[in-house]
Amino acid sequence: MEIISAKKYVAIVDKAQSRHRIANALAHLALGIGHGALDQGSTYTTFKDKEGNMVALLTDHPFIILGAKNAGQLRQIHGDAGHRGVTCVAYLANMFDGTPEEQREQIAATAPSQHEYIALVLFGDPVVLRGLTKRTSLLD
Repeated sequence: MEIISAKKYVAIVDKAQSRHRIANALAHLALGIGHGALDQGSTYTTFKDKEGNMVALLTDHPFIILGAKNAGQLRQIHGDAGHRGVTCVAYLANMFDGTPEEQREQIAATAPSQHEYIALVLFGDPVVLRGLTKRTSLLD
């Protein structure tokens, strides 16, 4: 049975980053946007084993991971997503160090053009997301 969804998730990462940094950033972003997307109609399916133990809670929406050429491309997509009203969360390099409060202060004190982007996760209409991500490719 094919599930047809009116929305999807798209993660875009800076291919130049190490795999462990990408995995860490995507885990944080997926949890955050998944929580926020509940208010936007994101739906999930619970999977249980024969004994009733929960095995997984997965989104019903497609989720793809793309690679960007560099942090600058992520910055551009993030700005474009904001102008189009697309739900989007970003993971920045300074989010790896310090306490959450120190990270917030550092981000607030830095001009958007100076942030080093690691990853983005977007949630929205597939046609709009395709327009935002047309210059990226599937992460290999």
